[in-house]
Amino acid sequence: MGYARRTFLVPVPSTPDGASLNALLMQRCQEERARILPRRGQTTVGTLWDDEQTAGKSFRPATRWSVKVSKQALVRHREVAYSVPTAYVGQSISLYAFWDHVELWDTTHSLAS
Repeated sequence: MGYARRTFLVPVPSTPDGASLNALLMQRCQEERARILPRRGQTTVGTLWDDEQTAGKSFRPATRWSVKVSKQALVRHREVAYSVPTAYVGQSISLYAFWDHVELWDTTHSLAS
């Protein structure tokens, strides 16, 4: 988002209305998509974007932490305690911290979110 703001909106474009601003931004996005990257073997930004979309790799926008379940069936992350089923006491599990929530996982199952 910051790149687009700096590239397309600085200085602030002067347009008569929102529709013309949208048309200008669309034009600039299409120009960016056609931009050639010499350090990437003369590939365009659009080609790299398409390749990334079809790669099929999922991306989890979270940080992963290995946490140990306490005797009270709790794990702590950033001074907050989260409860876990008692069957996991003493085991290490994965905690994924997203910007808006936390997920707790054993090797294959979600324990809490």
